Amino acid sequence: MLIQVNDMKILNYYFLIFLALLPLGLSAQKLTDANRWFEKGAYYKSVQEYKNLLATALTNQEEDEVIYRLGLSYLKMADFENAKTWLEKASLRDNVEKGVYFYLGDVYLITGEYVKAKEAFKRHSWLVPDDERTENRLASCDYALTAAATDPNVKVSPLIALNTRGSEYGILFVNGGLIYSSTGDEIPTNPRNISLRTGMGFSKPYLSHFDNGTYQQGILLTSMSKNRTNEGSFAYDMESEQLYYTRCAENSVRCEIIRAKLTDYSYKEIGTLKIGNGKYNIAHTYVTNSGNRIYFSSNKDGGQGGADIWYIDKQPDGKFSEPVNVGPEVNTPGNEVFPYIWGGKLFFASDGHVGYGGLDVFMSTLNEGVWRKPVNMGPGINTSYDDFNLIMNRDGRGGLFVSNRTPDHSDDIFSFDVDAIVIEFSGTVKDLSTENIIPAVMVEISTDDFTKEVEMDDEGSFNILLNDGVKYRLRLQAEGYHTVVEEIVAKAVMLNTFDREQNHLQKVYLMEPIVEQVGSEKPKEIRITETKSTAPEPELELKPTPAPESAPVPDKTKSQITSSPIVKPEPPKPVDVVPVSQEQELKDLLSKARLPYNMEAKVGNIQEKGWWIQVAMLMQSKVISYEFAFRIRELTGKEVVMRRDSDGGHHFYIGAYAEETEARKVVGILKADGIDCFIKKVE
Repeated sequence: MLIQVNDMKILNYYFLIFLALLPLGLSAQKLTDANRWFEKGAYYKSVQEYKNLLATALTNQEEDEVIYRLGLSYLKMADFENAKTWLEKASLRDNVEKGVYFYLGDVYLITGEYVKAKEAFKRHSWLVPDDERTENRLASCDYALTAAATDPNVKVSPLIALNTRGSEYGILFVNGGLIYSSTGDEIPTNPRNISLRTGMGFSKPYLSHFDNGTYQQGILLTSMSKNRTNEGSFAYDMESEQLYYTRCAENSVRCEIIRAKLTDYSYKEIGTLKIGNGKYNIAHTYVTNSGNRIYFSSNKDGGQGGADIWYIDKQPDGKFSEPVNVGPEVNTPGNEVFPYIWGGKLFFASDGHVGYGGLDVFMSTLNEGVWRKPVNMGPGINTSYDDFNLIMNRDGRGGLFVSNRTPDHSDDIFSFDVDAIVIEFSGTVKDLSTENIIPAVMVEISTDDFTKEVEMDDEGSFNILLNDGVKYRLRLQAEGYHTVVEEIVAKAVMLNTFDREQNHLQKVYLMEPIVEQVGSEKPKEIRITETKSTAPEPELELKPTPAPESAPVPDKTKSQITSSPIVKPEPPKPVDVVPVSQEQELKDLLSKARLPYNMEAKVGNIQEKGWWIQVAMLMQSKVISYEFAFRIRELTGKEVVMRRDSDGGHHFYIGAYAEETEARKVVGILKADGIDCFIKKVE
């Protein structure tokens, strides 16, 4: 077939158009592929793809999207400086993406640029007025601008021997050491071992011994990890003698709870904790003393939004109930993660409550079966960066937590110690005449250095954390009532900082209604006067503040604000005495997870006939702690001896006992103290 010249010109014309459109078509496909990586949680991979796309021919709209998603990818990777750079660029584009100001505000909030953050959130509220998260973020900006940035009474130190440039998290105390998870310091040489989410290695479980006053470099627990998955966030159930930990698929878009048990002196998987239908993420478990309730964090439907804290209860048949949400006082449209209970208080991390930025650590009190509105744990523990995964030492005067506040590091483990005594002061406000709750009360607490408002819950109550010996001014205002002003000097009730049961004081305030009268003066301020108790127990001391000369003085006793008696705590106990109410909680916290200890054991044998008690330990262990050995001797009157058995392992024994009943009685005593053991007969 012959082709005419004019026909050839037409073909050339369309061919040139095809060539011009070809790069745009390829770029559109590559953008779709990059977005797929982003949706899968492979943020490290999506960053690479988006950057490659910027070198190609993109439409203005495609370039807007690429720049915006680059910023989001870096934010998801906790690379805040790069996130700021690209989100700022996205905010200047002609076609501004819908959420750019919200996420830019988040970056400013995390990096401590609160004025910029506030402006960004305001812009977001104009563009997306129905986003219920914005109000919280604006409140956090105001909170961070007025709240103290540091607390001289809280001393925080990084665990240098454990922390790397990678991520360390998921901490759990065991006797003589610490289980934690780490991605390691080096990027793996094999690309298959690099997480497409973070660009680092996958997080794996480690064990660190506590020796000479510090934690030693961790040892990898190989039996608990799989290839190309992240393992971390550990909990131990003393009743079932099971270790729970979180395992996430490569990009952490699907997480589940793994159960493990000590078998042949190392932990082996025994299955997955079945919760619900398995179509949502499950992470960060905490197991109560009895093992009958398990708390966890999940993004399952039916919550408040984001990741919420839930729990399941063990049924009589051994199966677990359907998940129960802990409620809107704790959970928010943001994320609530790493639940942990100590001393009857729920500690958790959240980016949905008012705080300093990122994840902050909060504390909630259980009241009549309901977890109440949480309290921010304050500066030192919390910063503008992510602070989470708090666990407490046995003495309650410190513990460990995780934060990404260190420059050039990801998540690190920090220890904290608190010098000052913290008193939790709870108040309830009622009408003097009817004794009904007054819900809309403005509560203000102040010193010479700061002033802040305290939120009330729906039951007319508020909670304030006070430092020992500090003078505070409390002001209560409500429409239709006379203002109440009170001076408070907090007095410690015992030397145990985070023991809220002992350091918890309560008071009821009765506000006097304003009676409208012709020619009446402006509402008066009522200043509380209370006679200091002569009881020997320390209490919350209330000092009267003289009223101004012009202020009317009530002439009736009932017209003054009265209060219910402060509940007197137990007399102070020595620091090294654990309150009986917390014994079981602390046993769970410091459960003997049958892991290596850190001191040479006495070498011996078990040739003597009778019933011997074997302490369950890891096969490779050759050491125990002095504290552990002393506790054994204290409970049994016998020394722990070590023997290398035919299986090559070093085993620890207590014995011998002539009668089986006697040995089993001692086993019961040891197990009640959290020491795993069993009996063995020598013929």
